[in-house]
Amino acid sequence: MSSKQGAVGLRMRVYDRTVCFVNCHFAAHLEVVGHRNTDFDHVYRSMIFSRPSNFLNVAAAGVSSAIQMLRSANSAFNSAEATPEISEANMVVFLGDLNYRLDGISYDEARDFISQRRFDWLRERDQLHTDIDVGNVFQRMREAVMRFSPTYKFERHQIGLAGYDSGEKKQIPAWCDKILYRDSRSTSAFTCSLDCPVVSSVLR
Repeated sequence: MSSKQGAVGLRMRVYDRTVCFVNCHFAAHLEVVGHRNTDFDHVYRSMIFSRPSNFLNVAAAGVSSAIQMLRSANSAFNSAEATPEISEANMVVFLGDLNYRLDGISYDEARDFISQRRFDWLRERDQLHTDIDVGNVFQRMREAVMRFSPTYKFERHQIGLAGYDSGEKKQIPAWCDKILYRDSRSTSAFTCSLDCPVVSSVLR
């Protein structure tokens, strides 16, 4: 990955289950969907975790934490001391600015469908949705049904449709911010939907 993209992971044990959270920032721009898929594959295959030291050991609380390390970044890392990789976790959650865009739609068309809250139609144009369906990326992972407007790209101090990028570039609205998950439990008993984006506010 370039210096502008990357990922950080946290692995913990909760009772008898292992959970991994991975926060990512993938490559930007509409046309580099293949690069984003490669970013995911690199993170999923190369991320490993160090065992907690005695200082960080919080096993008494039923949870163990770990820091992310990439094999390519530290060839001297002792794999014998590594905990299982992401693929072996009972539950995996990927989240962050994954940068997937809406394809085959204009700026004005996207705004029109957002104003009509036709999110199902928009989702069919979502690059990530399309590539998951054909098995190119985030294999065996799911995304909750989104019932809120695309989160990209807003101008500061603007809300609603008027807040979307109206500058020279007129970036097409998209759900760049994503949460995907895989759970080893039966999916038939596990449903999820998002009625609003997860947001935070920092006051300066």
